[in-house]
Amino acid sequence: MPKATSKSAMIGAVVLASALVAAAAGIFTWYQAQAEAGFLPQPECSGPGLAVARQADPTAQLAASFATTVQQFVTWEETRNASVKPTSPARRRDPGERLVMCYYDGTYTGIPTPPRASTDYSRMIVAVMADGSTRVVTVGPKATNPLTGPTP
Repeated sequence: MPKATSKSAMIGAVVLASALVAAAAGIFTWYQAQAEAGFLPQPECSGPGLAVARQADPTAQLAASFATTVQQFVTWEETRNASVKPTSPARRRDPGERLVMCYYDGTYTGIPTPPRASTDYSRMIVAVMADGSTRVVTVGPKATNPLTGPTP
């Protein structure tokens, strides 16, 4: 009888170990997906970026953040609106410099509205440079400012 109990205990231990490995793999996969989706907050977005957003709306909340390089950001910024050909001010910086894009949801008022433009200013994107300097990239509706960062 002790051998049967020992064999049962061993099978139970193997099943438990398999379950733990599967759970750990699932947690890692979830964590990685969240990181890729931008839902793991970057420290820059809790400091200088949040200070900028909260000047416009004291209740602004971080919705997403994306760590990237200046080069990837410049490409994203200069191509995101096909009808406008802006030159990104970030071009003056080192292309390999770290940059964090912080997306904040809130109610942003007092912003001049062009004729026939949306007055829904519910998302602000703030770029935080490696030296801590910030720049508001855009403020507008969530529909035209989805939670997607630049891709390599």
